[in-house]
Amino acid sequence: MTVIFLHPIGLDGHSFQFVTSARFEDAVRYDMLWHGGRERPSDPLSMRAFAEDILENNPGELDLVGVSMGGSVAQEIALNWPERVRSVVIACSSAGGGGGVVHKERAETTERLGMEGMLASTLERWFVPEARELGAGHPGIAYATQRLLSDDPASFAAAWRALGDADFGRRLGELSMPITVLHAASDASVSLERNEKLAADIPGARLIVIPGSHMVHLAEPDLFAEAVSDHLDWVARVR
Repeated sequence: MTVIFLHPIGLDGHSFQFVTSARFEDAVRYDMLWHGGRERPSDPLSMRAFAEDILENNPGELDLVGVSMGGSVAQEIALNWPERVRSVVIACSSAGGGGGVVHKERAETTERLGMEGMLASTLERWFVPEARELGAGHPGIAYATQRLLSDDPASFAAAWRALGDADFGRRLGELSMPITVLHAASDASVSLERNEKLAADIPGARLIVIPGSHMVHLAEPDLFAEAVSDHLDWVARVR
């Protein structure tokens, strides 16, 4: 069984470098389309394009672990290719909806200001003030800063638009595989109420709350790894 980590917007598979548990030595830390130095695809970015690329390059049945945008991509895969999915962890993410107004505004702002202009507001949403005060002294922030400043603004904007189009709420009842919704207690982007509703709308899903900010795998990698490990143990019992 393949565990595949799916990263947030603007980052890449290296965002899981701090998840050092021996259990995940063989996990796939995948760079999604037009992320991590991958070239611009010929077709526009979309949740479906992300999903098809992942499935094409990762054969067999998968345990999907998605953080933020990665959680949205995991939902896309689970809803449309359920035969390829053994289980899912949806971390610091949501079912989308609402027309993606905020996402499209962020795309337009990125195109206008570039990555340097978006850095401060992005890190503010992603990390708690105490972590941001450490700046480059915080390994997760140092990585995120370097990665974001290396991004093509067009890629970041395109990913925001793709994420803004995600709307899974009406189909969540179709999901039948074991799913854990993972909420970070200090998440400034996704509220506990939204994650409670997400878990409630998925048949049989569990909600787990752990300390951490929106980039929980960068802020609290050991607790994140423990939660994912607990999920896999649960899946082994119920499958």
